[in-house]
Amino acid sequence: MVGTDRTDHWFAYASIGFIITMTPGTSTYTRSWESPARGFIINSDTHMYVVGCDVEVLLFDTGTNLTIGSCTSSCPGDRATMGNESVAIAGNCNGLGCCSIALPDYLQGFRFILSRRDGVIRARSDAQASINVKVFLTEDYEFETSDLYSSWINRSVHTSLEIFATDQPSCEIASANKETYACSPGSSCQTGKWGGYFCYCNPGVNGNSPYILDGCIEGYNPHPKGNCKRSCGNMSIPFPFGLEEGCFAHQKFRLSCVSDKFVVLDREDGTKYKVTTLQVDDGYLGVTSMLNDSSSSDDEVVVVHTTDGDFDYRVPREAMRNLIEFSQEFDIRMRWAVSNLTCGTASQRSTTYACISAHSQCVNVTHGTLYLGYRCKCLPGFYGNPYVQDGCKDIDECLEPNNCNGLCHNTPGGYYCSSCPHGKVFVPTKRKCVTSAKQHNLLFGIAIGIGCGLSSIILALCATIIARKWKQGRRKRMRRAYFKKNQGLLLEQLISDESTTNKTKIFSLEELEKATNNFDAARVLGRGGHGTVYKGILSDQNVVAIKISKICGANRDRSIYQRGCYLISNHSPQCVQTFWLLLGNGGALARI
Repeated sequence: MVGTDRTDHWFAYASIGFIITMTPGTSTYTRSWESPARGFIINSDTHMYVVGCDVEVLLFDTGTNLTIGSCTSSCPGDRATMGNESVAIAGNCNGLGCCSIALPDYLQGFRFILSRRDGVIRARSDAQASINVKVFLTEDYEFETSDLYSSWINRSVHTSLEIFATDQPSCEIASANKETYACSPGSSCQTGKWGGYFCYCNPGVNGNSPYILDGCIEGYNPHPKGNCKRSCGNMSIPFPFGLEEGCFAHQKFRLSCVSDKFVVLDREDGTKYKVTTLQVDDGYLGVTSMLNDSSSSDDEVVVVHTTDGDFDYRVPREAMRNLIEFSQEFDIRMRWAVSNLTCGTASQRSTTYACISAHSQCVNVTHGTLYLGYRCKCLPGFYGNPYVQDGCKDIDECLEPNNCNGLCHNTPGGYYCSSCPHGKVFVPTKRKCVTSAKQHNLLFGIAIGIGCGLSSIILALCATIIARKWKQGRRKRMRRAYFKKNQGLLLEQLISDESTTNKTKIFSLEELEKATNNFDAARVLGRGGHGTVYKGILSDQNVVAIKISKICGANRDRSIYQRGCYLISNHSPQCVQTFWLLLGNGGALARI
């Protein structure tokens, strides 16, 4: 039967016992036992018990042939007498029917000689007690008189064999060779006083089989609860560390916030240390004494698992020796590992694997040849926290000093360079491409030329527009002057009469030009001594005759206007279908 004790180590239960039948003519009997393998030893709490009458036992260590001890058992009287004696004995093995020998530490084999006292077999009424002697190993036994007369002990008796590895003399040396190291990931190692080592599962892990792969599964929780407090004073507390229950990945990553001012690492053994720095990506803590903040060195401390799930702190010179106390005088840098697993093994455990961020990687933590476990780190070109989802962010190398002698282009996890565009040169002091002096002067000259040219064009256009506007205004003023000069106002007054409004209209020169196709010769209907008659088509598609006077004298103009005004004012039948057109350019009245 096999069992384990987390505070000790693995052991096997074994029944080691002998029944020796005393025969006439034989006064001594020799028996021995050897460990089935080098890795088994008898528990140091074990005793050899001898149940029988009138016998003596001498015990030897087979490894050294040295005497371990001896004892004598006698039975005064018959069974009834022994029954009375057992009341006084009260279960003690004190030489009345039973005796015992304490075994030394870490015994791997023994030999004993059993002999009849005085070398004779006395005749007894209880022959069974005289003939059969029981010799066995156990850690605790209460003698009963009935055991003298039974074929074997009335209850189960067994001892424990401690199990250990003997291929290497110590844990440190054994752990240096992972191919032969017996302790599985998630377990710890302890060196035996007799040489060799044994393994046991760390507290807080699932499993109790430290000698088989995955026999001890580390209790790491990669998913903290929400709304965790992530700062104390001026210090950030990133995961896997935390201040509250459920906010840290493992008990060893638990920190305390004191008065909301500074962070404390409490080892729960009476020692507390102030945390000065916490670098998750680089895998170390900086701590100093709570009593003395003086800083006189920058020692580095290796952090490994202990039996209570906390950190084990060892300075480099003592890394292969026993656990040491922190000095109260130094700032100390502690390197730590997530779990005592290799990266390959840890990555196969999806539920407890710590490196959950994209762009993160697993790295082994060692101290010399001593393997401590694994931790997580962002890939090159990324920064942040590899222990949380999307915690590793891309580094923009183009914002930092780089080897580009031209344009820098950032990519996820890296960057690449390209040459400067044509006409530009790279300036190392500014870390960018700028226009060369020659190109700058050329562009400056081109810009000035283009600016002057555009300015000239704009000025010419403005002058042209202003001149055109001035001419148009001048023509309008001249036309209006001619209109007034040729009694146009009188014509307007006559036209305003309601009876002539629908028969009389004043057209502009532009309308007449459009109606006659710019006074096209093909539209001429006839010429007379006073003017030329054109065929015109108005905008309403009415065909009319337009007469333009050739005589521009004042008297002639006035007579024509007076005639038109007379016809209009007297509503002559000659004007029923006639429109009189007054040209505002000093010409005569046009009759339609």
